[in-house]
Amino acid sequence: MTTALRVRPRVEGDWLFVPVPQPHRPYRLFCFPHAGGDATAYTPLARALAPAAEVWALRPPAR
Repeated sequence: MTTALRVRPRVEGDWLFVPVPQPHRPYRLFCFPHAGGDATAYTPLARALAPAAEVWALRPPAR
């Protein structure tokens, strides 16, 4: 099991969800959920990009 799969997700403020935190990565990808979707839908993408980038998913209010 890689490190990316063992890391706990974190929430930054009220609006951002980081499914697989990757501190000190050169790239940070901000994702907006599709209509009716949730920020957790980006967890598989975050795991796939974990070695190279950190995914931050937007959590709009009232979701």
